[in-house]
Amino acid sequence: MQNLYETLRHRKNNSPVHLPIRRERGAGLQLRMTLSYIWVTVILVFVLEILATIGLSLIFFLVVTPYVYTLNAKQVAQHYALIASLHAQADALDPQSTFQSGQAGTLVLPGQSTSPDAVSAPYIATRAPGTKILVVALLIAPDGSIVASSYPQRYPLHALASSLVPGGGPLIRGAFAGTEGSGQETTLTASSVYTVEAVWSRQIRPIGAIYVQITNLPSVRDIFTSPATWLRLFFLGGVVLLVILAPISGLFGMLTMRGLIRRIRRLVEATSRLAEGDYAQRVSIGRQDEIGQLEGHFNQMALQLAGSMQQQQLLTEQNARLAERARMSRDLHDSIKQQIFALATQVGAALTLFDHKPEMVRAHLEIASELAYQARQELTALIQELRPSPQIEKEFVQVLRDELERWSRQNAIEVDMNFQDGPQLPGAIARELVRVIQEALSNVARHSQATRVQFSLKQENEQLLMVLADNGRGFDPTTVSSQSVGLRSMQERLEEIGGTFQLQSEAGQGTRIVVRYTLPPGVPRSASEGSIS
Repeated sequence: MQNLYETLRHRKNNSPVHLPIRRERGAGLQLRMTLSYIWVTVILVFVLEILATIGLSLIFFLVVTPYVYTLNAKQVAQHYALIASLHAQADALDPQSTFQSGQAGTLVLPGQSTSPDAVSAPYIATRAPGTKILVVALLIAPDGSIVASSYPQRYPLHALASSLVPGGGPLIRGAFAGTEGSGQETTLTASSVYTVEAVWSRQIRPIGAIYVQITNLPSVRDIFTSPATWLRLFFLGGVVLLVILAPISGLFGMLTMRGLIRRIRRLVEATSRLAEGDYAQRVSIGRQDEIGQLEGHFNQMALQLAGSMQQQQLLTEQNARLAERARMSRDLHDSIKQQIFALATQVGAALTLFDHKPEMVRAHLEIASELAYQARQELTALIQELRPSPQIEKEFVQVLRDELERWSRQNAIEVDMNFQDGPQLPGAIARELVRVIQEALSNVARHSQATRVQFSLKQENEQLLMVLADNGRGFDPTTVSSQSVGLRSMQERLEEIGGTFQLQSEAGQGTRIVVRYTLPPGVPRSASEGSIS
């Protein structure tokens, strides 16, 4: 917008300025903003998905999993406690109790599955691997010794149970007091649960305890060591969230950007009209935000630009009047003033000869009459927009020839003319060049005291060259006043048409004036059609 202001501020007139304004499609910005909302939502969903997956994993493996397996362990312990009570003697456990199926005193019912998910602890005769879920059941006597074990390699018979199982001492003592109990050991890398149930006699007295422990439960470490599980959880949750949140975020983006886009479009339309010259264009300020500030600055810029263009117009009109004044001053100086000076010279000569040589007076008076006629014609031309009517439709070279011959006859100074083929020039250019030569000839007549003048016109490459030299007394160019109207007028005329002016003179050596004008492209070389209009 600043570039627009600078461009319009330097305009020279009121003609429209057509700037290359890039017009975006109507929904371009709104679509990009909507897509940005969706993109941010996608990123946010995946970040939240990562956090949620980690959080839910912690909750699942640290809370839910131990709770579920604790219930399973209690069910197993209650099952074995019930069977041990049925096998018990009056006040003691059956010494032949075992967790091996098919044996006398077995605590496993016939046909019962040995799967870890069933209500049983499978009998393990050898050392079990430490990576699978392991269910261990112990039958403990009141003295704390192990009567039966489902994993004798790890928990041998007759060993003291409290020293082999975690948290066993308090729980086992509680069981012999008739209180069941359970516990768990859970970390990020391992998890296990255990429970204790009392074995009751027929007299409803605790005569033993069943201890069940489930180890190697799934832990948080498993989800990171199992990429498939992690990816399933991650992408399943992410897809669900995206399906729900992406349309909501897109709709939210469209609705929130709707008003803003409308204001920007109004501002763009107003800017386009301002660039086309409609300086009365204004926009309404919606809100006091950044767009509102831009709207206010646009209105202020349009107001200042309208005032600036009005001032520019006044200045242009004033400069045009001043230029017309300067032009009229030059024309009066270069034409009317010179002719009146020559007229006064001829009248003065006639008066001087009136008494002594009356026969010569007539010639001077005839020249004075001719000069008076030309001065009248020049005044008429100035009144009619400064058009030199005596030279209408005359060829450029012929106009120069006539002017030199007239000047030579009026001032009795011999002129040697050398005209080569000159170019065809526009009337305005030809007129200015003729005015320059007229001023130079006038200066020769008034100041040089010359008896001979040489003039040449020729074309060198793309330049028109005119040289005027006299054999007068000459002068020092450095002593010429800067206020000299004649020399300044010649220089101004040439500057206006793109020409140059060179003055060469020395005291006692005459004066030489060189005028150069660079021809525009395509100007014909023939002088037969060049005219001043």
